[in-house]
Amino acid sequence: MAATKDLTDFVRDALQAGRSRDEIDAALSEAGWSRQDIDGALAGFADTAFLPPVPRPRRYLASRDAFVYALMFLTLGLTAGHLISLIFAVIDLWVPDIGASTYRIMAAEGQIRWAFAVLVLATPLYLWLMRLSDRQAEGAGGQSRSVLRKWLTYLALLISAMTLLGDAVYVIYLLLAGEATLEFLLKALTVGAVAAAIFLFYLRDAEWGQGRGSVRWFGIGVAGVVLLALAAGFWSIGGPGQARRDRADALRLEELSQIALALQCNRTAGQDIAPLPDTLTLDSLVARCPGRSDLTADTLVDPISGAPYAYHRLGEQRFEVCAVFYDAARASGRATWIRPFDPTTGCVSGPAT
Repeated sequence: MAATKDLTDFVRDALQAGRSRDEIDAALSEAGWSRQDIDGALAGFADTAFLPPVPRPRRYLASRDAFVYALMFLTLGLTAGHLISLIFAVIDLWVPDIGASTYRIMAAEGQIRWAFAVLVLATPLYLWLMRLSDRQAEGAGGQSRSVLRKWLTYLALLISAMTLLGDAVYVIYLLLAGEATLEFLLKALTVGAVAAAIFLFYLRDAEWGQGRGSVRWFGIGVAGVVLLALAAGFWSIGGPGQARRDRADALRLEELSQIALALQCNRTAGQDIAPLPDTLTLDSLVARCPGRSDLTADTLVDPISGAPYAYHRLGEQRFEVCAVFYDAARASGRATWIRPFDPTTGCVSGPAT
């Protein structure tokens, strides 16, 4: 604050002494003042021949400014964090690690949907707030460089620098340990690229101030990357229609498994097990396995069409129960814990016990 007042007093005194703006600019540059500070101090006085120099109106940080700056950096954090999360999930689906489980695939799909929802709202809001802040600074002749914005800018620089450093350290460590898989390297590159972009943009903002072109191109870059990531995520999970089909197929496969478990009911001490039924009904299942109280009439019919599941008795000791799936192969890959399931026929089969 004292340095700013000293600079303002010097510019005022120099202008009053008849020095030109170019002379003042050169003297301050030679003394080591930054371009941002020099431009801000000179912009504080009207460019007229009137003496003493006429000060321009100064904008002070108001509650509205604090709200805009805080919300802008909050949405920056949401955009960066969920952009990384979205790309991570896409990598999990496109470049799965060896032994990737079904739960991990389903978690990645949920992660994409959550990141999609946040980015669709946070990114446009961040870009609008950044442009609004830039217009305010430009309209005020560089006098709206608030202390709060500077603190938030350097906080963004600190977080992005720490992220870059941690990312680099972890990559080097895993390279030396021989554990750097393609999946990990792609994720590390994603974190490094996002952190580096934020660091370089706000470093320029903190030291020299952003030109209007820099802000515009940074905004275009952010919007482009986010749109590409959203498109990749949407293509990976297939949209709302695919999600509904996946849930329907998962329910079909779960109900086939429940029916198969009832048909494979094991004998316990003192209990007689009824033979495999000729037709599949709730009564025949209860007779086959009295202990399965979780079965209902809805378990035996397709959740979408309402048609009964197909049941075939293949002999005294084997059976199969089948359904019509939207995508049986996809359902099978997402539910590997289900008992023997043939995606080509859509049937769960097994022995009687």
